[in-house]
Amino acid sequence: MSTNAPVLEGRMSFSTFMDRALVASASSGAAITLVFLVSVILMGNFNPGVMAFSIMVFLVAWLHALVLGVPYVVFLQRIRRYGRMPMLVGGAVIGASPALLMGAPLSSGAYFGVLGALGAWAFHRWWPGVAGGSGDVLAGAVAMPHQARDGSPTRVYYNSACPVCRSGVAAQQGAMAACEIEWIDVHANPEAVRELGVDIEAVREKLHVRGAD
Repeated sequence: MSTNAPVLEGRMSFSTFMDRALVASASSGAAITLVFLVSVILMGNFNPGVMAFSIMVFLVAWLHALVLGVPYVVFLQRIRRYGRMPMLVGGAVIGASPALLMGAPLSSGAYFGVLGALGAWAFHRWWPGVAGGSGDVLAGAVAMPHQARDGSPTRVYYNSACPVCRSGVAAQQGAMAACEIEWIDVHANPEAVRELGVDIEAVREKLHVRGAD
């Protein structure tokens, strides 16, 4: 049996949720800032002041993703509609709406919409363990057996190369220290995914749990 899930058991701790929210929103802000800088350079308007302004762009984009993007992701997961396309569409709307509501021309709205979609893509890439939308970030859980029926420990496959995944697994390991669980890091031991019969990229994006039954 192989099960994909964003969290292993019970409700996700608030600290783990905030770790994910901060990393994902910061990556969204960084992606938007990078595209802003590239567009300025291509238009030949780059000057020392742009670098200072780009810091403000990053902070605004980061807060934008944190204040609007995180609740949107939670909403999508609540209704079991989380995925790449809803994220891109939502990001475009979240990016374009403020500019259009302030009376900006459609061209500016389209530009910010593209930036918003790009930011949503980065957010999606860095919101680990739930990229397939298989669970709820606040209460999503799987009934994971602590021990397989044949007495062998349940195996959890995770990717330590992802800092937020690594942090989340470390918290789970501490909370479930008394359980018979074997934690397998596919980054350090990529050959271990063979027994799952799935591609290693799938395990890098989501936790996989396996029991003998």
